[in-house]
Amino acid sequence: METESEKQTRRQRIDPKLIKAGWTIAPFDANRPLAWYQNTAIVEYPTSTGPADYALCVDGQILGIVEAKKVTLGPQNVLTQAGRVPKKLFIKKRSDKIQKRKNKNQEKENGNNTSKMSKL
Repeated sequence: METESEKQTRRQRIDPKLIKAGWTIAPFDANRPLAWYQNTAIVEYPTSTGPADYALCVDGQILGIVEAKKVTLGPQNVLTQAGRVPKKLFIKKRSDKIQKRKNKNQEKENGNNTSKMSKL
């Protein structure tokens, strides 16, 4: 019996269903803010415990996670991983907020330096 890899499961079973449901499939890009992804299933979305196969994003918010598993994998392994998903999302969202705060502080600091320079 030929086994189907997780990658094959994603490409042949999950991607078509996500597309049919109206999702765009896109790879994660660290240079793009979440707001860039509209109705997008972000592939290999990074989390604190490793990448999620898909993060479903609407209006800059992650609404859910889809984890692909090869067909031969038993449900117990899937349930164990599913228990970690809320933790992964919380940590990722929190780190995004921290990064936004750092960016705002840096922009303020740069603005202050610019106004000081213009006075010279």
